[in-house]
Amino acid sequence: MKKLRGEVLKRLCRSSYYCGSRNSDGENQMKTEEHLEAIAVFIQRVTAAVSELKDHLQQDYERTYPDLGEIIRIVLDEEEAKAWELSFFPHLFLPDMVEAHIANLNLQPVETKHEDVFERLLRKANGFHHERIRLRKTAVQS
Repeated sequence: MKKLRGEVLKRLCRSSYYCGSRNSDGENQMKTEEHLEAIAVFIQRVTAAVSELKDHLQQDYERTYPDLGEIIRIVLDEEEAKAWELSFFPHLFLPDMVEAHIANLNLQPVETKHEDVFERLLRKANGFHHERIRLRKTAVQS
């Protein structure tokens, strides 16, 4: 899973405006370093959010299907990998992907409580935005 996250970081960097061959002078180099730091923070926060969401989904499904804990873990891991391949925002797709996989196993989807997780993710995203502004101000002052 760590290798997959590294690939996401590389894709994100390649798609970024400040990364690549456009950086020839010192000012652009500073912007690149600032941007890469912000990308690293973003990836860390999204990774933490996905992990938290997986924990909540696992608890919800194991509460309904207590004898299927190992199968639920496998489903969550498989769908997380697919969600990382699909988007830089895997937490947006993971619950529905897990639900579809569970339905393919002829099990009933459970009532999950991931709405609360999404509220926490929104607060974390706002924190990321404020952190990025702080980093930008710090870079300008340097």
